[in-house]
Amino acid sequence: MWMTGRHRVRLYPSCVPGYQLPFFAADVFARHGLDLEILDPLPPPWTANSVRVATGEADFAVTSVTCFLLARSAARREFPARFVAVLHQRSPLGAVVAEDSGVAEPADLAGQRLGRTHSAGWMADEARHVVADHGMGPPVVVPVDPGQGPAALDRGDIDMMPAYLDALRGAASPGDGVRTVPLGGDTYASGLIANDRIPGDVVVRMRHALTDAFEAQRDDPDARVDDLCERFPGVHPHRARAVWEHLVPYVFTGRPVGGMSHRRWADTLSWARRVHGLGQLDPADVYRPELEGAGGWIPSAR
Repeated sequence: MWMTGRHRVRLYPSCVPGYQLPFFAADVFARHGLDLEILDPLPPPWTANSVRVATGEADFAVTSVTCFLLARSAARREFPARFVAVLHQRSPLGAVVAEDSGVAEPADLAGQRLGRTHSAGWMADEARHVVADHGMGPPVVVPVDPGQGPAALDRGDIDMMPAYLDALRGAASPGDGVRTVPLGGDTYASGLIANDRIPGDVVVRMRHALTDAFEAQRDDPDARVDDLCERFPGVHPHRARAVWEHLVPYVFTGRPVGGMSHRRWADTLSWARRVHGLGQLDPADVYRPELEGAGGWIPSAR
């Protein structure tokens, strides 16, 4: 039976300002019967969002697919959380290189020095495999202290740093004389996860509200910037706006916003197993199959 009334749901947003903007559309979520409580983004490790949802400390979270899979793999107990919407419909993975490096494509990075921080080591592992697939050999991994990637690149200690390009372009510039080389493929990269105990009808409301909120933000990119910056005073409006601008092509790809398919989940999991050495997983272990495609059956309230 359809659940009526209003429901308060707790969300851990992305750590990247700008990615959070649609979630500040309180009026949109309210139209779907949801009072959305936005929790403070968690610091590293980036697997924390997934763990907090699995333990019931939050109902929903935005997280990368890889961080979710690593958290699930490391858990020594039941992990009752799965994806209910995909946001990055394709991977924004890339490499930051010096402007004068002569690198034009992933194959040109073979054998060069790849910076790897402990907190984002998974991203370096993915970049390494992409380069190995396109070139004569993998890059040489060089450990880098957190936050020191731009300085190491500027000094010439490394030849590249991995990054999600949409987030990087909205951040403070890593320094003059750098550019980016896209590495990402057609695999899922991030999305919304929900605790398995959240009722299906509440999840469907959340999906429809999320779709409406993202489309409303695309229509008016400056909407909610002030609300976001008031909630998180350390966020600069320009950065939030820039991140959103560069996120748009990864969310709006011609596929349904938030949509998921068994086949593309299978392809994404195959890639993750090869890169990160994860065990065999059925797509139904990581997403709710009843949400295949656009998912749900509530008419949009927009």
